Amino acid sequence: MFMTISSSTTRYEHQLLNAIDCIHAAGSGDMAWSLALESVCDFVGARAADLNKFDPDTLDYVGFHPAHVDPFVLRYISDFMGDPLNENPRLTQLYMPMAQGTIMADSDFWTPRQLNAMPFFADFLQPWGTFDSLNTWVRRGADGSPWVALAVHFKKEDCPPQAEERRRLAVLLPHIRRACGTEERLGTALQSHSQLQSALDQVADAVILLSASGHVVSANRAAHAVIREGDGISVTLGNLLRLGDSAANNALEAALFRCRSPATILSADDDTPIDRIVVQRRGKAPIVIRVQPLPLVQRHRSSAVAVLFVHRPAPVDSDQLWSVCASFGLTSAEAKLVRALADGHSLKQIADHQGRSYETLRCHLRRVFEKTGTNRQGALLHLVRSGG
Repeated sequence: MFMTISSSTTRYEHQLLNAIDCIHAAGSGDMAWSLALESVCDFVGARAADLNKFDPDTLDYVGFHPAHVDPFVLRYISDFMGDPLNENPRLTQLYMPMAQGTIMADSDFWTPRQLNAMPFFADFLQPWGTFDSLNTWVRRGADGSPWVALAVHFKKEDCPPQAEERRRLAVLLPHIRRACGTEERLGTALQSHSQLQSALDQVADAVILLSASGHVVSANRAAHAVIREGDGISVTLGNLLRLGDSAANNALEAALFRCRSPATILSADDDTPIDRIVVQRRGKAPIVIRVQPLPLVQRHRSSAVAVLFVHRPAPVDSDQLWSVCASFGLTSAEAKLVRALADGHSLKQIADHQGRSYETLRCHLRRVFEKTGTNRQGALLHLVRSGG
């Protein structure tokens, strides 16, 4: 039994810090709850412990994490608790009237004679070697989340639990509550990620979610196929997205920087792409990537800040292209412009490559729109690819 802490302050601090570390490790999934509860037992001075999660509507068990469990307890869980005649009186009589954070011992509620008369205690706890327990609701809210109850059990020579054991358990309760919340949020995030992944896989185009540092958060099947080819887009061992040329990588870095800016975050509900990046490929049409910042509400659910839509233009049949251009009366310069656009180049890139001014090419493009009856590059390229 722990009567004071002044004579063993160093040991107390060590056990406390170890218990807190283990509890939060369990909440984040880095440690099993059974091991974390063993550290709780060490700190509180208990023989065993169990953390139970209940459906708040039905009070059905949805989680059970024991520490220092022996085969006798496992048999009890599978057989004894399945018998409605041997219901757990601790749950129905002690826990239900108790508020979150209150700590009560069995001996606070029942006399020794009453304990000996109940099968739960006489047929289970005492043969197991525990004669009293401290019980508390770690979490009991009205938000629909599972209720979480904790019981720590003491040997006969350590009964009844004293004020020091109760105080030590109370010190750990906020940490256990936060760890349970972390565990639940991580579970929700994993479920949301799974649902998001399933939805992305239904999209035919390659879609990639990127973090602010350029690491891949998620990618659909089409994107994985593009990445596996390694032709213009690849991923490092550290899951960092790399594009095929330095200019494209610099453009991606700048786009992600803009995605992090407050102005972009606040206006990210607009579906206008923040950047259009062209990745050049030797002997092939370039890859075109549209970078779209994620809305703020989506950023709360993952580490992604941007979604990339990857488009690999299908090769355009040259004879078909020239035939379409001729049918609409396009000049040679206008036809060359359409050819370059079909290959995925932007007006600025075409201007730089041809040594012509950007405004001149804009004039050519306006005339092409007028002759073909289109008003957007997408509609123009669809016309060319479909053969007019």
